[in-house]
Amino acid sequence: MAALWLSLREARRKELPVYSPPGMLPLALFLAYVFCQAIPLPPLLLHLLSPHTWKLYSETVWVVRPGVWMPVSLAPRATLAEFLRVAGYGAFFLLTVQLLVDRKTLKKIPVFLALFGGGFAFVGILQFLLPNDRILWIVRDWPARTSHHFGTYVNGNHYAGLMEMILPVVLAMFLSAQPEYSYHSLREKIAEFFNHPRANTHILLGFSAILISTSIFLSLSRGGIFSILIALLALGFLAMKHGKDRKKGRQLVLFMVAMLLAVGFLGWGPIFDRFEGIRTSGGEIADQRLDYWEDSRDVIQDFPLFGTGFGTFAHIYPRYQSVYTHGLMVDHAHNDYIELLVEGGIAGTGLVVWFLFAVVSASYRKFSKRRNRTSIYLFLGGLAGLLSILFHSVTDFNLHIGANGLYFFFLLGLVASAAASRSPKSRRKTNLSVMLARRLSRTFVLLGVTALIGGVFYGGAALSAVCMRSFDRLDSLSQTEPKNITAALEQGKLARNLDPLSPQVPFILADLSLAVEDRAQALEYLTAALRLDPTNGEVAQKLGLLLELWGEEEKGKRLLRSGVENNASNPELRKVYASWLFSHGHWEEGLGQVRTAMTWDPRRSRDYLTLLALYGFDAESIDSALPPLCQAQIAFGDYLLDLGFDSRGERTYRRAIPFCTEGESPSTAPFWHLKKFYFDRGRTEEALQAIQQGIELFPRDPGFRREAGFLYERLGVTYRAIEEYRKSLLLDPGKGWVRKRLEILTEGGG
Repeated sequence: MAALWLSLREARRKELPVYSPPGMLPLALFLAYVFCQAIPLPPLLLHLLSPHTWKLYSETVWVVRPGVWMPVSLAPRATLAEFLRVAGYGAFFLLTVQLLVDRKTLKKIPVFLALFGGGFAFVGILQFLLPNDRILWIVRDWPARTSHHFGTYVNGNHYAGLMEMILPVVLAMFLSAQPEYSYHSLREKIAEFFNHPRANTHILLGFSAILISTSIFLSLSRGGIFSILIALLALGFLAMKHGKDRKKGRQLVLFMVAMLLAVGFLGWGPIFDRFEGIRTSGGEIADQRLDYWEDSRDVIQDFPLFGTGFGTFAHIYPRYQSVYTHGLMVDHAHNDYIELLVEGGIAGTGLVVWFLFAVVSASYRKFSKRRNRTSIYLFLGGLAGLLSILFHSVTDFNLHIGANGLYFFFLLGLVASAAASRSPKSRRKTNLSVMLARRLSRTFVLLGVTALIGGVFYGGAALSAVCMRSFDRLDSLSQTEPKNITAALEQGKLARNLDPLSPQVPFILADLSLAVEDRAQALEYLTAALRLDPTNGEVAQKLGLLLELWGEEEKGKRLLRSGVENNASNPELRKVYASWLFSHGHWEEGLGQVRTAMTWDPRRSRDYLTLLALYGFDAESIDSALPPLCQAQIAFGDYLLDLGFDSRGERTYRRAIPFCTEGESPSTAPFWHLKKFYFDRGRTEEALQAIQQGIELFPRDPGFRREAGFLYERLGVTYRAIEEYRKSLLLDPGKGWVRKRLEILTEGGG
């Protein structure tokens, strides 16, 4: 943005023309729309514009501060950040057009992209072949949960997204730069090729295209592979239809053959494995994206016109989430179009479609009159790159990645510039219209204001983060000296002034205020945090509990409940709400919350059983609250044994068998628990029966076979022990102790 501002200032000083690309009106309206989403509105107007937003505020902020003005966006800080991000993209688009009206600069673009894309792809391929799980082999290790990194990208899908936009441009210019031959024999053609002035460029473009395309396949991005194949087909079709030489289609086919050979040389195995992972062994699609899309449909139905605010998907999705994600936050829909509808509604989506249509349609009309080879193939390559990323956006969120979003807008600028370029003999550089002085002045001012907003926003956030570091040095607040808490409060107040839209700062200040027993100030801070992030269940519940201390029991209950409703998949918030319900005598409702919490996170079932025991529930009541899930049933069996109810514990383990062995992820847990139960009580034959039942259902489980061998040994049935040990080694040859037992038993030492 700063570069564009300086460029426009220089143009004004030297009275140079500033060109206006197509699509500027819808882009400006879209930016204004995003900014307006973060502006607080009166409740009545908000009810007219977005009834479900009004309802959500009625369950949260307006419980404490009735009638306070609130924005359409559910997270104004995130929406303002999105406004600045898209404004940066738009500035890059406008700057690209100003730079590429010069034909000399336009001709250099393919070489630059070939050098950058080829070099970046080469690094990615090397990292793929020589892994040591460090970024560029020397920088720190990848995050522990990163399983699909490639090159310098945390996610190989996003690496493929960037490369699939670069490749069509490089490949199109490879086709364009092919030397023309005047001789007929192969020897003469080879000699003429290497003496041709475009030979070096042609070789560079071709080699770079091979590297880029190979790296896309090795990134193991299914969406990237499909998208680039579609882009190449589209490029071939466009080249045959609009190119000067219809034989280019055949050359493109030869390139695709060379690309597939290069990938085959490095190995197709991982790629095939990646595609096989789309479906489970039962033939069903194993991808949670479909669940995200299904849940997002409900969000779109509730916020159809104006959405929830750009940048708010991660804030609204937990309210509608229906799939367990193992505690990981779903911050994107993995579909840019669905996410656009969720955050921008029909109005925002319409402006985006208008902008893209305006750029492409206006550019295509100008392109149809072009005769210059470079302009034609740059336009075709840019158009194919846009098509590729737009197709890939059906299954990912590439356009939310900074580098990919910038390059997308660069491609838009390239398409507009290439389509409008004129002959070197022409007095005008481009067919693009020149921006009038009055409009240029407005653009100049708006850029300056936006840059100032961005500087204050990001500068304040950075300084606020520095102030917040003092909180990291605090130990447990109960063990911290009052003077240190007071100092932290002062730092926190400064951090809040620097970053007034951050909900995290007032939330921390509330904890500090409670530590010095200033409940009134804590209430103010928590209310401020809830206004800035009304879907945050932790803030809502802490505020609800604080209100109850002030005697506002009904308001407290509403906020505790809204915390659960806005974070449906968070079992910890349900546990807090269930505790409150039990303490106020709402037994049935509390049991329902515990049951739902165990359904979302059955691994913590024992914690919830302990909670029920603390509130005096007997075994029968707890049993009635259990969901029909394997881990919950097993945890209840363990709980019963701890209480000394052996027969009931045994029955619960047996009852868990169908819950554990049916479904997509069968578990062997109940058989092991039954075996341990019987073996610890000296009932070895029954322990063996439990293991044999497990073998019937899991015949390829080596653990069951080893355990059966061990139990047969204890019962003195040596020949059966030998038989089971041998079967276990066939399934898992690496167990040395099993081999030793076999040697002892077969030699008669057992």
